[in-house]
Amino acid sequence: MDGEIRQEKPAAPRQRDRSRSELLKLRDELSPESKKRKIMDGRIELFDAQHDNTGSWKGDYFGRDMVEDLSTRGFELAGESKALVSSPEDLKTHYLLVNMGELDRVNAQGDHSSGDKALEAAAARIRKTLSTVLQPSQFDVYRTSGNDFSVRLKNTDRATAEKITHALCDSKDALAAIGPDAPIEASLASRSDMVGIINALSPEEREALFSTEKPEGPAIGVVKELLQQQNDRQKVESRMRRMQEMIDKEPAKAEEFYTKYQKVLAELFREPDEKEALDFETFKQRFVSADRDARHRLAEKEARRQYSSRRDTQRGIDRKLGEYAAKQKLGIPGFPDVFIEGEASDVERAENGFEPPKPTRGFSAIAEKRAKAEELKAAGADPDDIELAVIDAEIEAAERNPATGLAERGRMFKQLENGLESGKPVGVVYIDLAFLKYFDKEGNDKTGNIAIKKAAELLDGIAAEASKEGILVEAYRVGGDEFAFGITGGGDDAAERIKEMILARQHEAAAIPLQGDAALGKFYKQKLSFNFGSLGPLDLEGMRKLVADNSLPMNSEPGSKEERNELAEYALRFADKQLEIQKGYNRIAFLVEEKRTGEKSGDMSRYEQLLKYSQKAIFGSEGEVLIKALSTESEIPGEQVLKFVIDQIKKKGAAKENYEDSIDKVIDTRVRELYFDQQINGLKHKLSILEGELSQTKVENTQLKQKVAELELEVQNVSSLKERILAS
Repeated sequence: MDGEIRQEKPAAPRQRDRSRSELLKLRDELSPESKKRKIMDGRIELFDAQHDNTGSWKGDYFGRDMVEDLSTRGFELAGESKALVSSPEDLKTHYLLVNMGELDRVNAQGDHSSGDKALEAAAARIRKTLSTVLQPSQFDVYRTSGNDFSVRLKNTDRATAEKITHALCDSKDALAAIGPDAPIEASLASRSDMVGIINALSPEEREALFSTEKPEGPAIGVVKELLQQQNDRQKVESRMRRMQEMIDKEPAKAEEFYTKYQKVLAELFREPDEKEALDFETFKQRFVSADRDARHRLAEKEARRQYSSRRDTQRGIDRKLGEYAAKQKLGIPGFPDVFIEGEASDVERAENGFEPPKPTRGFSAIAEKRAKAEELKAAGADPDDIELAVIDAEIEAAERNPATGLAERGRMFKQLENGLESGKPVGVVYIDLAFLKYFDKEGNDKTGNIAIKKAAELLDGIAAEASKEGILVEAYRVGGDEFAFGITGGGDDAAERIKEMILARQHEAAAIPLQGDAALGKFYKQKLSFNFGSLGPLDLEGMRKLVADNSLPMNSEPGSKEERNELAEYALRFADKQLEIQKGYNRIAFLVEEKRTGEKSGDMSRYEQLLKYSQKAIFGSEGEVLIKALSTESEIPGEQVLKFVIDQIKKKGAAKENYEDSIDKVIDTRVRELYFDQQINGLKHKLSILEGELSQTKVENTQLKQKVAELELEVQNVSSLKERILAS
């Protein structure tokens, strides 16, 4: 998604052709006291901030580098036809989109650490493939989204670029060490392809394109569209190949795989007049009877559908360029030439309490540091001082998510590690934003962007309010639909207070409205809702005790930076695992209420739409059966739902290879205890607040006393529930 509130990254000092080890070597040759050493330390820190955990450039640099490529290239029109003049560099500059498929399935084999390892393996494979035929100066690798990488090739002929693309698509074996292989698909677009598509426009359309202030914008759009169209088709073909492998070799898993990807696979094989979803046996019969060419045509059909969805949000010349790209790659014969003049509003007007998202404090932090660097330049300060200030500002920008202004994962680890080093307790609240795929797919990418930014605004506001003397709270965007709070200082009530604030704010917030037209049909406004798990705050000894009591391995020396990093990683894993319990419970309870509402009104379309985006959270068909049964009851039986969720998590764990002897098994078991302990701590936190209010009230308050009695009873009930469920 491309954000509206976005931090532009200017041309910062980037050591494009130097590895981190080379920077360290240069640093170590300098005097420890010199400013040059501090500058080199800053460059190393900036290098780390600009790269993610896979060792790839963060995705936003891909767009910036494409702008650099095309701005340098220029857009010269020549001849009577006013065609774009081709250059030799166009034939030697290429872009790749590389997708590591089935990240959700890899995560399901363990947790997010499994997915991280798979992505690291994929990135290593990409770099290895490139390095076999190219010099380091000829390529850059970027992590452009969850499981998508992009590559920029320079000074490389087309034949070599095609060879690299084919080699990447054959790289499944590289991931075998981390479980079932996650297929890699790669798409290629050359700058010469972009020139050809631009020249396919009419002379009037080309003039309109190049009369814009930044003509490189639409040019970048057409390259990305070319790559995305190919990748959409290849991902569907990859899933069909995977389905065939399962039918041939693992028939028991084929139906489970179909359920997971039913939205795409069923639609491909459903007849036009069929309204009901295809059952697996019907799908299987049609699937196995389709030959290779038929499957290829169906994959192309799905890529066309996805393109058509994107097209709905395009305007003017961008849409025209996308159409020409679709003609070239997907064989689409064309669309009616109906264009909407001007740009559609990105954000609906305020209605029903909804207001467009406001920038978070992170944008101000970047602006302040950049302003300081400019002040030093204007004052003619020492060049080394200016460079240190510039690097400091760029580190600030690189460590923040450019769409939201929230700091990213690397900054969170710094906070936790620094807190442990200083002797303060640290904690994590790990957060999942519900229904982001719903906002993206049923709405469109702009609706998803607004949801992300409103979530960031809400969480940033909580961090500001929760920080007080002795307690530091920061909100982070971990990636995709995942956020987190890092907490330094305070006791158990620090995390509980934050969770209470999340619940209160999401209740108060207005629903997210559709931005523009719905991508797939009718879109229902939906409020932001968060699932969360937490750990701590615990000090260094408390974290060590948690790890030791559960016999979890530590591979670092006590007191070292590496130890603090490992402990911070465990804190995240515990909080993330706890989130899984709450997510399942919340989603089932939510859908039960939605189903009841739909049945009362006689319109089940909203429920069915939301159910479609809840399969993973409710554990598939078994969760649907439970929801159907509970929707007829007057109240939701909390114990039954919670037991179902925990049993399903156990079942999922038992299905993993070597699970019984794994770290995951240990953490899963302990997390279930912590989940109940924290529910009890939350109730006790509310009790202490009410008891404080009672003690300050001179007049007897019957309602407060009644509430205290109810909470005390609830503490007893949760304690009993914990014993029953953990014993089962």
